[in-house]
Amino acid sequence: MNKTSTHGAVDQSPAKVDTATALEVIERDKAQQKYYGAYIGLDVHKDSIAVALAQPGRGEAQSWGEIANKSKTVRRLVERLSRLFEGQVLLFSYEAGPCGYGLYRQLLELGHDCDVVAPSRIPSAPGDRVKTDRRDALKLARLARSGDLTPVWVPDAEQEAMRDLTRARDDLKAQQRKARQQLNAFVLRHGHHWPKERSRWTKTHYAWLESLRFAHDWQYIVLQEYIDAVRAATDRVATLATHMERALASWSLAPVVEALVALRGIDKRMGAQPRQKGVSHHDRVYAQPPSSGSPTVGI
Repeated sequence: MNKTSTHGAVDQSPAKVDTATALEVIERDKAQQKYYGAYIGLDVHKDSIAVALAQPGRGEAQSWGEIANKSKTVRRLVERLSRLFEGQVLLFSYEAGPCGYGLYRQLLELGHDCDVVAPSRIPSAPGDRVKTDRRDALKLARLARSGDLTPVWVPDAEQEAMRDLTRARDDLKAQQRKARQQLNAFVLRHGHHWPKERSRWTKTHYAWLESLRFAHDWQYIVLQEYIDAVRAATDRVATLATHMERALASWSLAPVVEALVALRGIDKRMGAQPRQKGVSHHDRVYAQPPSSGSPTVGI
């Protein structure tokens, strides 16, 4: 920083950098960093789990073969690793996928840490195109040790149950849209169409559909089947929406949903959808963390 002398001249000497302060920050960060006895990479499939282990330092990760994807087998593996590393906390890592979060919760219950990582954010070297279960597990173990994995937010059991309910409604809504598209396509294919400016799926619209005339008797059968499919899908959507309303009343995040509903364009169905944002159980940086630092719900 430039200084002015008593004679009015400007001192152009460069400002001194306090290196002691920078070193203190580094040492403090090291003290706060969480270390693990070992880093375990798991390549999880429906029937099997490939296991690899990387110890702290720069040694090569080791493959530990495969185990059955069963609760008892996982418990035996964890007990064996705990004995090997004298009870130290271990960090397990596996990719988010169709097998869900049961393994994650089991590992936490057994006293260890676990990261469910985002597959799209796993670093990949150019030309590394060979994928096997063993190689994937080794890669996860190495990257977990170097801190290069990005965990996703894992919902608790209650939030996951609500998410299952909202996803089921979305699935039924998609089936309803498909049934309506099929009915509309059949009617249009035979030269009939409902006026664009009038509302669809009302009593008047259904009465019009049932009054249509076709050249062959079996086309009436097709028409009625399509109409019945639309009505059945609509009833299922309405039934599940009713269940969502009942479940919402006892949900721990119901007050948050009620606050969101006060915003324009958000109804209870949209507000009840947990978003995949949050923070880690051991203060790691998660994919898309919210500014508030807590799991959020909403659109």
